[in-house]
Amino acid sequence: GAVLENNNVFRLNLTTNAYDPVALQINIMQHGFGYRYKEIYAALVVLGMYILIITEIVDRMISAVLGSFMILTILALIDERPSLEVIVSWIDYNTLALLFGMMIIVGIFSTTGFFEWIAIKAYDASKGKVWLLVVILGCFTLGASGILDNV
Repeated sequence: GAVLENNNVFRLNLTTNAYDPVALQINIMQHGFGYRYKEIYAALVVLGMYILIITEIVDRMISAVLGSFMILTILALIDERPSLEVIVSWIDYNTLALLFGMMIIVGIFSTTGFFEWIAIKAYDASKGKVWLLVVILGCFTLGASGILDNV
């Protein structure tokens, strides 16, 4: 067997009934510091992002950018640094286009006063009863999300 750096012995015993030679390549990788805690690191980053978003200490976009940089930093520290091509392959352009289109639609509806009109109609229909207003707005949201594409 081969002796590794930490005096760990790696033994490999292979047998085959093949008549021709069989090639075998083994790569032994030693992971960087903190590799076994990578899920905990990811959970802490997500929790930190939620705290930043909920408390509104920074803008949501800044929080998302900080979170992505933190994840990439953690990946670099545990020696799993992705290449630029891999990072770009993680981007879902269909989702981005859908969100961009939805933002345009919501922006147009906001300037026309559509949402205020819906809120006034829902309040009139509920006659000031809070729970009925919640049900009416929930039904409107249910209907709107059924018509519009979801991410």
